[in-house]
This record gives sequence, C-alpha cells and structure tokens, in this order.
Amino acid sequence: MLIFVIVIAPKNIALCYPNQDLCNLQVKHTNTATRIFKNYFKLKSAITPTTQYMIRRFSYLCFFFLCFSLNGFSQDTFGCLSRIQLTRLQYADLGDLDAFLTSENWRFAGTRTNQSINYFTLPLTFDEARWEKSYSQNNGTLILYGVSDRNRIVLYQTNATCYATIKGAFSNDPSKTSIENNQLITVFQREGLTIEFRESTTGSYGNSYSILVYNTKSIEKAIEAILEQQRLEARLEAEKKERYMNTIAEADSLYKLGQFSLALQNYELAQQMEPRFSLREKINLSIQGKSQSLNAEADTFLERRQYETALAKFKESANYASKYSFLKSQAEYAQRKIGEVEEIKAVLNIRKNKIFQYSEINPKEYASLKQGILNEVSQLLENNPTGNLNLQYQISFDTLGTNLSKINSFSSTLANTQSRFSKLVDEVQLKPSKLDQFYVSSEDLVTLKANWNTSSSTYTYNSKGLQPWGGYNTESEIIKSFLKENSYSRGKYTVSVIEKNINGTPYRDIKLTNYRTVGPEAAFLSLLMPGMGTLTVTHGEKGWERVRSFLLFTGLSIAAKSFSNSQFAKYEAATLQEDMDSYFAAANLSHKVSLASAGIAASIYIHDFFWVISKGFKNKKQANGIQSQLKRGGVSIQNQPIQW
Repeated sequence: MLIFVIVIAPKNIALCYPNQDLCNLQVKHTNTATRIFKNYFKLKSAITPTTQYMIRRFSYLCFFFLCFSLNGFSQDTFGCLSRIQLTRLQYADLGDLDAFLTSENWRFAGTRTNQSINYFTLPLTFDEARWEKSYSQNNGTLILYGVSDRNRIVLYQTNATCYATIKGAFSNDPSKTSIENNQLITVFQREGLTIEFRESTTGSYGNSYSILVYNTKSIEKAIEAILEQQRLEARLEAEKKERYMNTIAEADSLYKLGQFSLALQNYELAQQMEPRFSLREKINLSIQGKSQSLNAEADTFLERRQYETALAKFKESANYASKYSFLKSQAEYAQRKIGEVEEIKAVLNIRKNKIFQYSEINPKEYASLKQGILNEVSQLLENNPTGNLNLQYQISFDTLGTNLSKINSFSSTLANTQSRFSKLVDEVQLKPSKLDQFYVSSEDLVTLKANWNTSSSTYTYNSKGLQPWGGYNTESEIIKSFLKENSYSRGKYTVSVIEKNINGTPYRDIKLTNYRTVGPEAAFLSLLMPGMGTLTVTHGEKGWERVRSFLLFTGLSIAAKSFSNSQFAKYEAATLQEDMDSYFAAANLSHKVSLASAGIAASIYIHDFFWVISKGFKNKKQANGIQSQLKRGGVSIQNQPIQW
C-alpha cells in the first residue's frame, strides 16, 4: 500500500512514514497537488481571497487527516518514531505534534521553563515540552527543547529496538563514534542537522538509549552567542574592576589632599560597584574628615568675623554630624560654636546703642582703681593731721577700646595733690570693656569726698583709773580697756584721735603718741615728806601708809620728848624724894619712847627715799619699751580703715 505524507504548506511541516522512498513519493505528490490548487486559484482570480483561503485550508485538512491515518497504521506496526519524523519534529507546530502523538498513544507529560541541557560544550537553557509512552507501547520519552529564535532540539529516549532501527536508517551515512562519560556516542551529520545516538550503561535497569537531534549551526550560533556574552561579561568585569581601582585611587588622592567631600563621593561610588568592609572604613574616615573640614571652615569664617557665614557653616556641620553616631563630638562642637556665634551676634546688636557700666564689665580693674585712690588718701591722712579732698573721675571707653577717661573735678586743701592723683589714674591703666571678644562702650563715675581732723588729749593712768585732763570723753573707756588688756604701766599718756569722713561715712582712729612716767627724781619728794615720793612713783598706789607711819612716829617722838622734859623739870623742882623718883622715872621712860619713835621715823624716812629711787629707775626702764613703740609711729588703739 502507498502511504502518503501530510504536508502543511504554510509551516512546511511533514510527518512521514519510516520508509524514506515512500515518504519522498508522498512529498512529491503533495507538492504536485499544491501546485494544481495554486494554478487553479490563479485561473479563478475572480474568486474572492476569503473563499480562496477557505478552499486552501480545507484541502490541507484533508491531506492532514489522511496522513495521520496512514501513519497511525505504521506506528501500530513498528511502534517507533522514524528518522524523518525525528528531524521534522525540530520545527513542527506543537499543537499538530501533540494531536499526532496523542493519537499514537503518547501521553503529554507537561512543560517546564528554563531547563538546562548539558549535551554540548556549554550548558544551554531552553523551554521544555515532554511526552511519554508506556512500556506496552514500546516505552519511551520524547523531549523537545526550544525557544522562538532557535530550531528545536529533539531528545528521544527509547528502547534498544527502536534505537537500533532508527540508527540503522543512517547506516549509509558517515559517522563519528566516541566515548564520553561512560556513553557510546555515534554522531551523524545530514542537511545541517546533527543526530547523536547515545548508549549508556549507567542506568539502574540496564542500558539506556537516547537520540539527540539538533540544528548544528543553530547550536553553534547559540554557543558562540554564549561565548560572546561571556567575553563581553569578562571585558565588562575587567572594565568595572579597572573603574573600581581608578575610583579608589582617585578617592585616596582626594582624601590626602583634604578634599573629603569628593573623596567620599568616589568611595561611595566604589562601594556601589563592589561592597567591601575596608571601603566602609574609608567612607567613615571621609565622613569624619568632611565633618572636621566643615568645622574648620566655619572656624576660619569666625576668625575673619564673617559671622553669618560662620553660623551657616556650623549649622551645616551640626546637621551633617548628627546623622552619624560616631560624629557625636563633632556635632557637640558645632552646636557649642553655634551658641557662641549667636551670642556674638547678640552682643554686636546690643553694642550699637547701649553704654555699659564699667564696674559691671570690668569689676577687677574698677576695684583696683578705687583701692589705689584709697591708698593715696590713706597716705595723705597719715602725713597730714587735717585736710579735705574732693575727686570726681570719669571712666569712659568707646567701641574701639579707646580710653577717654579723665578727672572731671578736683579740689583739696593740700598742695600738689592733684598731680599725685593724675599720676595714679594713669598708672592704673584701665583695660577697655569687652563682651566676649568685642569692645563695648562703657562709662562709670568715681566720686570721693574726704575730710579729716586730728586732735590730741592727755590722760593720767593711775590707781584711780584713767583720768582725762580735759574731762571725760568718748575715747576714755576705749583707751582704758586697751591699757588694761595690754598691761601698760601707769603714767601720763598722750592720745591722738583722727576723725575721718569718707563719702559721708565716719571713721575714727585712736593711737598713743606719747608716754611719761615718774623716775628717781621723785625721791626729792621723799626728802620733803617720806611717802610722798612713793605716792608719786607708784601713781598713788602706795605711799599713804608711809606718810601716816612717819607722821605718827615723828609726832610720838616729839610728844614723848616734850613730856619727858616736863617730867624732868618737875623732877628738878621736887623736894620730896618720892616725888623726885616718880618724876625721874616718867621723864626717863618718855625719853626712851621719844628716842625709839624718832628712830623708827628716821628709818621710814631713809627707806622711803631709797625705795623711791629704786622704783623710779624701774619705771624708766619699763617706759623705754613703750617709748620705742611710740617712736615707730605710735601705738594704735583703734583703727578703722576707710572704705568705698
């Protein structure tokens, strides 16, 4: 029986019977029929195109079903795909193939995308369609690999019978046999196709057989495309690596030059190309360098007094540093400088119209000036017992720091004092007023009104206490307490009292200026009256007992002598012996009493004289210590330093 081929002209697909001669005849008759229909359409040009198309498709379908019925007979006979069918499967329509294979008991097993096939020098990726046939039907697996821009690759996994039958169809064609990976591979080349027969002994159920059919040029082109892509990728990778290294080198150079922003841009670009830990460290260093550079730039503007620009830079630095935790110190520095610049701006705004008080801005210099003036006044008080002084000194500085200070007014009862105070204020060298680092206008007025008067008083310090010569005054108790507390000797003291008034505040200084005591010359008083010298050298503490004793014994001696004389006179006048004895005994006793009393009085007289001399010398010796203190400027009893 003659078996025809099914031809679908638009896709040039033919599914043929295994016999090659019959298949060729089938193709010839099919082509002749096609030409007849074409000529018929040319002669019948009056038929519309739609009608022509329907007639043509109808003829194709008739041949298609005829061919499938004939081929169905052939598959039932042999159960294997033929050589021609395998080669035509390369470009046949999948829908037609599925219908044909289904009719021949092939079961569609599904599709998979992007499946790798490793039968070539390089792995290739294709979409896959798979059909399977059971063991009872000469089991096998048919896999088609293909995408729209390539001819399909046909992989037919079958049994030994089909494998041998199909391989036998190529017995007259040249072949090349090799062994690779435990596979015996026989390769045939025909009409641009490569057919590989692969027999393997690695299967778990014995040998496995597979037939691989593909378009040689198409595969070579695909492999060349992959190789070209690999070369391109290698070149791009080399270029990328070169760009990477150049970018790193440029960033390193910029970092060394201190251009941290540009260096950071290059480091980040390199990090995008190829992330590395070492680059992250360099990026952090560049970030830190940029932050430091911003602060340094802001500091430069601040030194140049370009405050608006400096403030903007510090704010930029603070905002930048706040984004990174490791720049905390830089952010704090920038924030601190922002505060300083804002304070400076506030000062500059205030200093335009405000005049500050010098004593508030320059308290130390102001206090030093006042103390210098007080020291000068103190010297005047010490060297001049009486006087007065009025001083008004105007302190003034402008915003350039120029000292415009001067003495507004000056008056004094003392000569040559104005020149002394003029020299004093020049020597003090007041400093200009500043807020932060800027001179500001400042003024202050130093006013001093001083007057003083010195008076002297004499006081006797004896056993009765302190006796002022001019009567009691307010200083007496102060002086008395001082002498008593310091165990000063009794005598005559001269006291100087200085009454001072400084800017309405009274002050008083009291000091001993002279001291006198009684020396051995008081013995002359003892010559006149024993005890009187003692009263004098002891300032009334002793002496009255001696006076009384001396007068008592002197009087007793005189009285006893007078009585003795009167009794002796009676003795001489008496006539009776008894009377004579009585008067004589009385006269004799009184005479003895008189002599004894006179001796005692004489002893008091002599003792007092020499005791007074001794005490007087002791007084003089004690007075020398006090006199030496007085010679050094007197002894201060009360001192009230003048204050402002």
